[in-house]
Amino acid sequence: MPTPISGPISLDRALSGENATFAPKDGVYQLARSGLADAQARLVALAREEGPLDIRRRATFALSTMADARSVLLRLVDVGEPAVLAAVLLALARVGKAEDVKVIRRAAGRLSGHEAEQAQFSELLLAHRVGLGPEVVPPIAIQPERQKPSDARALSAGSPEEARQACDRFVAQAHLGFEPDVQRSALIHCVHNDILFIPATDLHGGKGERVLATRMIAGSTASYEREAGVWRQDLWVFSAPRSAGIELQVWTVGGRACYTGHARVDGEDVTFELVTGAGSSLAIAHVRGRITEDSVVIDGVVGDRPATDARQPTPLQPPADIPGR
Repeated sequence: MPTPISGPISLDRALSGENATFAPKDGVYQLARSGLADAQARLVALAREEGPLDIRRRATFALSTMADARSVLLRLVDVGEPAVLAAVLLALARVGKAEDVKVIRRAAGRLSGHEAEQAQFSELLLAHRVGLGPEVVPPIAIQPERQKPSDARALSAGSPEEARQACDRFVAQAHLGFEPDVQRSALIHCVHNDILFIPATDLHGGKGERVLATRMIAGSTASYEREAGVWRQDLWVFSAPRSAGIELQVWTVGGRACYTGHARVDGEDVTFELVTGAGSSLAIAHVRGRITEDSVVIDGVVGDRPATDARQPTPLQPPADIPGR
């Protein structure tokens, strides 16, 4: 349990260490890894104090990467600011136990609008992390986009070596909530940034029966920010067993629905297909893939929305992004 810091704490004080001063944007994450004896107490104080909402939300996510994260976050569910409370519930979903779904649901009663939707997603994330069934946490449907993209372009896959190098920088400290299958990751070159896909080990190696039996986090993606030179987790891939096979859903780490699709187990391989969700403003994509004994093969197309569609493609930007390294 962190020792409370007496009196108000400024952002400068929280991010100034004995031997280092951390930059505000990623400083909360650097502070979490700093080894300072009072790092956790500083982050708790930052989350509670009146101040920039973005920093307060980042502080809650940074806390989820530290030792004793669950008990610390459970003590933060009394925070009054709705945006910060929603961030606390998202962070708790990353580290919580099955019984914490009741805590999230009870706290969600104090939220409305976008924050209430985030809290509902927090339940869904926790359910997939620990395998809670739909009778405990109901599913949230994502309808597929029916429009065809204009100016469709083929996806450009990176080399296995590029994927391994990206994984070396990102996965070790990403706190993904599942066992990542680094050997079968894949890199996709996009117009604005590169995308790294990391599947869960349970999708291969004779473990396919789990994906057919229970909800799980099937994987995650990270995008590369060229300016900052870092990989940041941006998407969760959820799987759930259905009578016709496996349902897939892809959500931002902040709880925005992005893609929907299905998968099937074919021997020891898993094949999957994803399309953009109808409610999304993302570019229209149709992605196919196969996870084999030694690789992930991904292809497909992505294109702009038709000129008649008033929605404009938007970048994936979670409310409080969580950096890789």
